[in-house]
Amino acid sequence: MALIAGDAFVRNLKDVPVNLDGSLAEWKGVVPLKVYDGAKLAADVYLGWKPDGLYAAFDVNTAMPWKNGSAFDMAFNGGAAVGLNAGPLEPERKKGGTGDARYIAAPLDGKAEVAEFLVKLAEGASGVERASRTYRTDAQGDNVLDRVALLDPNSAAAQVKPDGKGYIVEMHVPLRAPLKLESGRRFRFDATVILSDPAGARAMLRLPWYSTSGDDMFVATDVVIESTLRPGNWGAAELE
Repeated sequence: MALIAGDAFVRNLKDVPVNLDGSLAEWKGVVPLKVYDGAKLAADVYLGWKPDGLYAAFDVNTAMPWKNGSAFDMAFNGGAAVGLNAGPLEPERKKGGTGDARYIAAPLDGKAEVAEFLVKLAEGASGVERASRTYRTDAQGDNVLDRVALLDPNSAAAQVKPDGKGYIVEMHVPLRAPLKLESGRRFRFDATVILSDPAGARAMLRLPWYSTSGDDMFVATDVVIESTLRPGNWGAAELE
């Protein structure tokens, strides 16, 4: 896979106060990424960064509800969600490793929250950070992640659009070592929109911004396929 500089441009928000309130007020002038469902625009994704992490706003167009019936460790298959994937640019790899992370924002217990999924903690990470989780199915075996945990409860906010045709989700996530938040830094990246079924009980459609792999679009009950991070399928992002 050829990675092209600036696949996704992450705006420097150092002089912009960002309120996680489910509004796009702070994102004027930021050119969004486009997530498509076939030829139909499913979402605009606005990206920014500050020294404390990445910021994103998902403007999702859908008639499906902003509902998710899962616990945080299964937020990727229990209904509506949005997500960011990030990891080191080098070396090229198909399987996830140190620094590869997924952050999923979903309406859990009626409130937008962010779950962090880390394949492998960096060397020297505190033992307190470890919160391992094994996903298992008969067909695929085991997928073990070093950390699956909720972030600070104020890491996300969402608003349903007044016309009922979608919702806006804002989220704030860290970048884990060995990634660094510095101007000009590049890293592997993808963004995903997960649409719910009409009842808000399960994921119905998974739409990545960059990946074209069927595994990254898979929606079913095989939690190993759904929980696996595949950085070889991601694009790249660059910090302004």
